[in-house]
Amino acid sequence: MAAQGLVLIGLMGAGKTEVGHSLATRLGWSFVDLDEEIRRQAGCSIPEIFAREGEEGFRQRELAALQRLVDAYAPDHAPGPSTPIVLATGGGTACRDQAWPLLRRLGRIIWLQVSPEQAAQRLQAAAQVAARPLLAGAAGLTQTLARLLAARRVWYAQADEVVDTDGKTPVEVAAMVMERMAAAGITGIARAAAATDTAGDPIWVEAASSRYPVYIEPGLLERVGEKVREFAPVGRVVVITNPTVAALYGDRVRTSLRVAGLTPVWLEMPDGESYKRLSTLERLYEEAAAQGVERGWPVLALGGGVVGDTAGLFAATFLRGLPFIQIPTTLLAQVDASVGGKVAVDLAAGKNLVGAFYQPRQVLMDPAILASLPPRQVRAGWAEVVKTAALQGGSLAELLDRVTASLLARPGAGPLWQQLLRECVRFKAAVVAEDEREESGRRAILNLGHTVGHALERVTGYQVYTHGEAVSIGLEMALRLSQEWAGLPSSQAQRVRGWLAEAGLPAQPQGGKWPASWEEFQAALQGDKKVVAGQIRWVLLRRLGEPVHMTLPATQVRRALEAAGERWAAPTGAELPPPNAGVRG
Repeated sequence: MAAQGLVLIGLMGAGKTEVGHSLATRLGWSFVDLDEEIRRQAGCSIPEIFAREGEEGFRQRELAALQRLVDAYAPDHAPGPSTPIVLATGGGTACRDQAWPLLRRLGRIIWLQVSPEQAAQRLQAAAQVAARPLLAGAAGLTQTLARLLAARRVWYAQADEVVDTDGKTPVEVAAMVMERMAAAGITGIARAAAATDTAGDPIWVEAASSRYPVYIEPGLLERVGEKVREFAPVGRVVVITNPTVAALYGDRVRTSLRVAGLTPVWLEMPDGESYKRLSTLERLYEEAAAQGVERGWPVLALGGGVVGDTAGLFAATFLRGLPFIQIPTTLLAQVDASVGGKVAVDLAAGKNLVGAFYQPRQVLMDPAILASLPPRQVRAGWAEVVKTAALQGGSLAELLDRVTASLLARPGAGPLWQQLLRECVRFKAAVVAEDEREESGRRAILNLGHTVGHALERVTGYQVYTHGEAVSIGLEMALRLSQEWAGLPSSQAQRVRGWLAEAGLPAQPQGGKWPASWEEFQAALQGDKKVVAGQIRWVLLRRLGEPVHMTLPATQVRRALEAAGERWAAPTGAELPPPNAGVRG
């Protein structure tokens, strides 16, 4: 049975969506934006619903959406999801008698209080006025908001708790909400708040198929053995890595394993994305069989995303499944690839086309490792950090606004890096908990920027761009398409561009040239795993923290691409070293 959740009500401009995202990330809970649920069900925007059905039609849709959420998430509904909900409502949701029984069944109700003046400033800064049917065309924004607040105050005042948001960031408001709820001893929140605020505690991934911890601790590499010991009852483990990683960290891991009484069987694969193939997997199978690897021996993936993906698929399939532990050694792997259980190898036809969903038993991250990465590999991982911040918005976006330069200056060092990694892992853990096998569409949002990025890697034979550089260019394309097709405000797009630029990541292909003909590039786009019935499902942004799925005309996609890379030509590869130079994964 699900635990009681949190329901955020209040005037538009109170910051319900941003605060809700921050709370859900801190707590590891599911986040739902009620307006987005209504948009998704209707297949059109809120202004379009108002224009077609009027406010009364919209309110009926709102009540229906609340009932669906009660059926899915209410604590007294069995069987319900194990993860509670943080619900951000619309400004008028709570202003009906019929809504209150549904809201109360979903959780404790928090009124995020905001003055009309502050609300007007926020809505104007976020360019959201035109998207609000009750505000569009209003003669005076502050006066209109004041009238709405006067009419709705009697409804909002029925909330269980009131939190003033004026002059505070969404992160600060979320912290206040958690303090209030924890102090009141609300079920589940005191424990969750303590867990998310303690840097040394693991973050738990609550996937449908399994539950496992992610440890993020400096110096953890020296203590791998003690963490792995419980999964190795016969005292034998398999370590899969590559020569670069083995030279850097192999002795430390071997020593830690042996001190814990474990004997490693060491398997190495060649270094680089071009070796993430079935032929490499076959060589690992044969070598493991020759060394007498038995069922039950845990497999340790020591490396970056390439090693983690390949070793994970090995573990999922050799002897029909071996326990699997991720030890990510790159920023890209720590913030993304090592969490969530996607394991795969590439085909000539496209990236990650042969794989499985196979969750690890634990993930062991040592932030201190990042200090030894070449700068280009730190930048490559930073693209995934930016992707996560764009998807989450809220606290992670604010962290990047404040401290991107200082984080990049000292990779892996200090509490800010632990905070960054924990924010990224919590967000991905929450997404995986909602949609482990990418069935509902929620997990597919993690592909933001990757459709173009993967195509770019493929047409260059994985020899020109690192994965992060390709994703950075893909993110720029996603921002362009989001501004044109999803209404992403230009100010928010510029924030994301700033995070990428500060790390020195590219916004356009090398030399302003797309490295293939349009027909070849289009074929690479069509080879993406996310193609459904021949249509690419693009992940775009309405706002930071508000991703959407769209199918777009190929002509419009080509136009957006040509705005960044004016010519279609073959790459020379001369301006960048091979992407695998210095890669530890």
